[in-house]
Amino acid sequence: GHFKSHVDTPRGSHHFGTLLVCLPHLHQGGQLVVNSKQRSNTVDFAKNDPSSEKVQWCAFYGNCPHEILPVLDGARVVLAYNLFHCQGTSKPDHIENSPIYKSLEMLKDQMTSKNLVCF
Repeated sequence: GHFKSHVDTPRGSHHFGTLLVCLPHLHQGGQLVVNSKQRSNTVDFAKNDPSSEKVQWCAFYGNCPHEILPVLDGARVVLAYNLFHCQGTSKPDHIENSPIYKSLEMLKDQMTSKNLVCF
């Protein structure tokens, strides 16, 4: 499947972003393209060898236009999570400063040391 360029529908006043976790499954295409005022980033989860059983992830602000290009072969298996900041806290100025991102970085470090994660 694919999604044309869009921004996420806010899921409340504390919703600030999206976390995508791509499970290891053979596919071609299906790149995620995220645009911001400064740049465009393309995430190609298909470049990972699914036999390695590595999990890939990315996070981005929900108000950034993004699209999923068509999957050309196989199936792209992705878990999508809405990211919210806690009541009484402000939205992180950069996604990299959010507590969930820092937690994922720590998890990545732990899993990478065991050869389980690829980015």
